[in-house]
Amino acid sequence: MLKWRPAAYKARYNWRRFRIIYIEMLLNGCLDQQMKAQLISKLEYHKNKMNDLVLSRAPF
Repeated sequence: MLKWRPAAYKARYNWRRFRIIYIEMLLNGCLDQQMKAQLISKLEYHKNKMNDLVLSRAPF
């Protein structure tokens, strides 16, 4: 079993949060529909990964 490392968890969480904000900013200024679809896909990917991080932290 992996040892819990709060610093690593926080770094991954902050990285996902930063990527979500960055992609949302790109999405707001994007006019190309094909690029918009790619950005939306990346946005969903990072949101799902961040949710997985939060759920993995939850005590069961």
